[in-house]
Formats: sequence, structure tokens, C-alpha cells
Amino acid sequence: MIRTVLVKLLKTSPLFRLVLIPLAFIIFAGLFLVIDVLAHKKPELHLLEPAIAQSGEVVVIHGDHFGTSPQDNWVEISGDRLSANTILEWEPNRIMVLLPETVQDGLVYVATGAGKSNPLIFANRSNIPVRNVVQTSITFPEITGFNTPRVETGKRLVISGKNFGLSREDSRVLFTWQLDPAIPLSPQNRISQSTIPCSETLFEYEFWSDQEIRVRVPDGAASGSVYVQTSRGLSNGEPVQIINQPGKKLYSDQRTYTVSLNVDITNIAAEDGNMLLLRIPRPVASATQRNIEITRSEPAPYLENYRGMIFHQFENLRPGRTLSASHTFLVTVYRVETEITANQVRPY
Repeated sequence: MIRTVLVKLLKTSPLFRLVLIPLAFIIFAGLFLVIDVLAHKKPELHLLEPAIAQSGEVVVIHGDHFGTSPQDNWVEISGDRLSANTILEWEPNRIMVLLPETVQDGLVYVATGAGKSNPLIFANRSNIPVRNVVQTSITFPEITGFNTPRVETGKRLVISGKNFGLSREDSRVLFTWQLDPAIPLSPQNRISQSTIPCSETLFEYEFWSDQEIRVRVPDGAASGSVYVQTSRGLSNGEPVQIINQPGKKLYSDQRTYTVSLNVDITNIAAEDGNMLLLRIPRPVASATQRNIEITRSEPAPYLENYRGMIFHQFENLRPGRTLSASHTFLVTVYRVETEITANQVRPY
């Protein structure tokens, strides 16, 4: 019935037709505006890493809705818009900037065509007064800088600092790892889940001293913070940019497997006062195979993990005795998704 009335009005009333056309235009324009607002969200800032820095250092801005490039977008610190040549990397959820000499304390914003983000507080280290503090007996490792803030995968990175230890032993250098954002991070294990260590089997540790470490950047490393982990604790994170990559790798589809390893030694021939040192390799840690844990060992090892090996020490073995050792591991494995940038692939 309503349809009949509307059709009749359209045919007989010029005034109704005159009012209906602008009304329809307003409705369609409103729908278009709503769709446009929903599609272009304002940028959101979550974290500055680090929040305290000084000119010449690199700061990573984490958040969402930044867009894919700095074109028509910008970063503002303490009311000053950063120039394009200070933007080292711009991604939808991360921006890496090189702080200019004129940087001051203040609020950090990211602005796009959709609007201006929420602010985060930045502090210039050179403006912070320093108070002398008595050194405690526990000295955590500390990174003070790198030989370069930009490095390629497989190239040497020299880490300067203090309290690294005179020798490496079980210490590690950790690089940021590009995990699928859909995989949740545990607050307790955030660092171990979002980083990748240098490989011992690929000889990526070249030199280790108390104030300098030289390593090769491991496969799977992404732009972000680098840490040094020793028996005394975890160092501060310092950002580094991984450059000249022919694309991106994303690690997803997390799966956990149980791996059992058994060793039997038979027909032992030995004399009194003997000792046997048995070395058993652990599952290899890599960018796709991580978080390796021992859930069962029989017998208990002499050393659970020394440079990728489990050590058992047996003494006073009797001739003819059968010797056994077994271990069960939990291994987390990820699928690799690659996105190749053709113009970044260099000839071999």
C-alpha cells in the first residue's frame, strides 16, 4: 500500500519529486561518509622503544593504522615535524626514525589523512640529570651501541657495552624475530617468544669479551631491538635496522612436537678408574624451530645445555655393562611465509 502511495505521489506531485531527489542525495552522501570513516582509522600509538634517547639514535614507534608509507603522513616530536630523511622505515604498525640534532623532550604523535594519533611521552637523555649511584654487586649486561645502526642479514654486527662476561659460556645475543601478530605473546615469556638467538652451529658468534661482542646477523632477524642475555640477566634493548632484504618472512602456524632421543652403549671394555664423557646433541634451534625444552632426562645430565650439547659423565664403568641415556624434548615449530620484493633481489 505504501509503495502504491509513493508511486502515485511521484506521478502526480511535482513538489514531492522536487523534495525526494535532494533527500536521496543526502542519504547516499551520508552512507559514503560513514564507509570512508570506517575504512580510514586514526593512527594509534602503543609503545616507544626506547622512550628515552638522544639525537643520532634510532627510536621505534609501535602502534596501528600508520599507513604503508610516509607520503602525506608524518611524525611529530615536541611540536616539530620530522623531515622525510629521518624516517628509516614506515610500516602499518611500526615506524623507525633517526632522531635529529634538534630533538627535544615532549609528546610524540603520528599524523595521517585520517587524523592525529594519541600522544606518547619522549625524553631526551641529554636533558636528564644524572645522579651518581653506588655500584651493587650484581652487574647486569648493558649495551651502549653498535658499529652501525643498519646491517644486512649475515653481516657482522659489533656490539659495545659492559658486563658481557670474559667468555661467552651459555650467554646469547638475541635479535627481534618477525612472529605472526595473530599468535599471542605470553607476558612472562615475551622476550623469548619475540626474539631469535645467534646460531652456534652456523658459527655466528665470532668474538666475545666483557666490553665487545662480534656476531653475524642470523637468518630470520627483523628490524627491532637487540639484547644480550647472560647468567646475570638480560641487557637493555637497543634498536637496529635490518636492510637490503629481498622481501619479508613471517613465522606462523605454531605447532609443538615431542621428540624422544635414546642412546645405548653395549659391549663396554674398561679398566679401573675409568671415566666416559658422553655428548648428545640437542635439537637444533633456528628461526623455524624454537623454544626447545627438556621434559625428561634419564639419568640426569652433567650439563643440560652447553653450546647445543647435553653432557653425561659416567665413572668406574664395569666391562660388559650396557649404558643407556634418554631424553624427551618439547620443540615448537613454525611455518615460514615469504613475501618477495622482486626489485630487491640481487644477482648471485
